[in-house]
Amino acid sequence: MKGIHGNQGAAAVEFAVLFLLLMVILFGIIEFGFIWMQSHYIANAAREGARVSAKGHDNTQVETAIKDYLKGLYSEARVDGTGGCCGSGNFIEVNISGPDDGEVINVPEFAAEDAPKAVKVTVTVRTAEVWDPILWDLLRLLPGSSVSGDLTEISEFAVFAFE
Repeated sequence: MKGIHGNQGAAAVEFAVLFLLLMVILFGIIEFGFIWMQSHYIANAAREGARVSAKGHDNTQVETAIKDYLKGLYSEARVDGTGGCCGSGNFIEVNISGPDDGEVINVPEFAAEDAPKAVKVTVTVRTAEVWDPILWDLLRLLPGSSVSGDLTEISEFAVFAFE
């Protein structure tokens, strides 16, 4: 019976020691899920922009298609640049390149001489304007961690071939 009374606070101490690790794991699951979802949306927006560009539309219509797609994830005011966080073009950056710009886009399925014309659309979203991840701050609290930098933007691209 003497050993039982000596261990009364052991569970509380063990929980206190492991609580930080449990929080890092929990926030890591949530944040990586949110980062993956944003990356998925941005990649699909780049694909949509490349498709619209390959149909022969001008860059303004391509940017409009990309922004319309991203309104499914971000607020309309933020996407349009009227949300107060950033000016127009500071939240979403669209870069369109292709044969008209003198850039050769390699489509790996074709030999160089048979390669069709292609357009490459790159979409960069400054995600720190929406949500600044806290996982890096939590990881820095762990002893021995050497985490540096933060995730401030997500950039995805799509290449679409056309004749």
